[in-house]
Amino acid sequence: MTKNPHAMNGRSKRQKGVKHHEDWPLRRFVLCEKCGKPLTAGWVKNSKGKPYGFYFCVQKGCRAVSQRKEYLEYAWLTLLQMTQPKEEYLRRLPELVATAWEQRKVRAEEEQRQLTVRMGEQQALNRQTIEARVKGKISDQDFDTMKKAIADEIELIEHGLKRLEDARSGVQELAKIKEYELKDLAESWKNGDLNYRVELQFALAPQGLHWSVTNGFLNTSNPSLFQAYKELLSDLVGSGGR
Repeated sequence: MTKNPHAMNGRSKRQKGVKHHEDWPLRRFVLCEKCGKPLTAGWVKNSKGKPYGFYFCVQKGCRAVSQRKEYLEYAWLTLLQMTQPKEEYLRRLPELVATAWEQRKVRAEEEQRQLTVRMGEQQALNRQTIEARVKGKISDQDFDTMKKAIADEIELIEHGLKRLEDARSGVQELAKIKEYELKDLAESWKNGDLNYRVELQFALAPQGLHWSVTNGFLNTSNPSLFQAYKELLSDLVGSGGR
């Protein structure tokens, strides 16, 4: 395996501007076992000002999950280390990636439509603000405040549109990855950039994976994963634990 086979064609450079997402590769992929909603994430500081990262559920009336960043990501890597892709899977990788993207494409297209509408609204508001200032309807201070707010919102929208485009490109890149690069999924995920990690996650589990506070990923809300774990335990018992 090459040291970093996934920094291809300058893809890592395209992450400039959305680096805050790189802190949370499992956000929206890992789901709350209790309510089924995707986890969000963020940094908090202790009394000494040291930052700690958490993935957590923000669903009103639930909020059953709050897990330290390093623990959840370690559990994900451990799961990948336990997963050795079969040759059939490796041969079918492009097909599986395409299927995973089809399941997410409708949501991505709707998100792009909403972002485009918001962009149009902000651009119209920007023109109205300039016209109001020229006509003397607002003060210099109000003008500066509104212009900054509009510029900040436009920047967020541009980042969102860029992220969607990067996701599409990430699917195409992942489908081209050679079989030998997936022999060690954990190392492959660690060495990949943000887009690669996200696409690999959804290629392996298109609907995401539920996280249980008590059982981690090995819970009954992940039926195929849980069944594989039960079969592994049965094999161990049958062989005397060896």
